Amino acid sequence: MTLTLRPLQDWTGGKHSIERSRFDSPWSKTVRLLEREVELMQGRGLVVQIDLREADFRLDGNVRAKATVATPRVRVLFDTPDGTIVFQAGRYTRWRDNVRAVGLSLEALRGVERWGAIQGGAQYKGLLQLEAGGGMSTDDAVALLRQWAPYSEVPANASYESLWRRARANAHPDRSHDPDAFHAVIEAGRVLGIGGAR
Repeated sequence: MTLTLRPLQDWTGGKHSIERSRFDSPWSKTVRLLEREVELMQGRGLVVQIDLREADFRLDGNVRAKATVATPRVRVLFDTPDGTIVFQAGRYTRWRDNVRAVGLSLEALRGVERWGAIQGGAQYKGLLQLEAGGGMSTDDAVALLRQWAPYSEVPANASYESLWRRARANAHPDRSHDPDAFHAVIEAGRVLGIGGAR
């Protein structure tokens, strides 16, 4: 599991009252916590978006030492067998503390299943990515998938599921560097009722 840092795209988490953090953990410990929780959910494609410009990232993907965030807001997203999970956090004054808050929230949610009253990951259902569409029609969904899976890669007679899988792979943030496009592809799959987008 590798955590990828990217610029924050289109914040939709609302306003938070900013408060001083109660965390005092090194970044490496936060990364280990987050990666562990995502792995336990059989997740992959872990992306942390930070309110920085593209130029604020080094070639190796880490944040430049002199980079200054516009806000401490973060978005954490990753794929699971059930779809893409998205957390947005902006409560604390430091972006790394907001990432830690997400890791601790994941840890707490996983603990909900320990008594057996909630099963099958039901506690995560409300976190599945729903932002991208809302009113997308079936025709719109197919057209969007075709943008990311052209006929040269997926023939015209292919199933919607084959089309969605190829579009999803091509639009993944690690490949396209466009998380919003990836979320739109996930939503298109949901509209068509296929794959992990159900």
